[in-house]
Amino acid sequence: MIFMVSSGKLYDSVKTISRTSASAIDTELSVTEAGLTNVTLTTCAAQRDGKLTSITYVYNASNGVDSTANWTISPDTAKPCVIVNQTELPASLTINVSYSYTYTANSLAQDVINDTTQGIGSTTDWFATFIVLGAMVVLILLVVIIINSIRGSGIMGGGEQPPKESA
Repeated sequence: MIFMVSSGKLYDSVKTISRTSASAIDTELSVTEAGLTNVTLTTCAAQRDGKLTSITYVYNASNGVDSTANWTISPDTAKPCVIVNQTELPASLTINVSYSYTYTANSLAQDVINDTTQGIGSTTDWFATFIVLGAMVVLILLVVIIINSIRGSGIMGGGEQPPKESA
């Protein structure tokens, strides 16, 4: 656990703030609510610090209509990869969206730290086994030490010497 925490701190300390631009097309996004609707763009949301910059094209796959004019980028800063419909929509709709976004790219150092952290994190599955084995070794050693102490103190019989003959 200590390694996991320190790896997280190390990961944050080598963070580079270089924004990378990209574009994507998310297909078959389901709009399940009627009325004014928010839709999260999955490729943008999957990136670290993803932020939508522009909507290129929105195609209503349900009725084959270009509906780009009906969608805008969400003004809510807590939802940086969300588009908002500006018109009333039916309850069941599928859209395809082409858009541009920016994200923070990982540096090589962050990738190495992340891989190491995941490797160390998978070893914690064995942690309980190591605790049980360690406890068993300690108990066995304690029993051996106690038995040797009792024998050496002469409390147990059977170790007596026969009396010496006088001459």
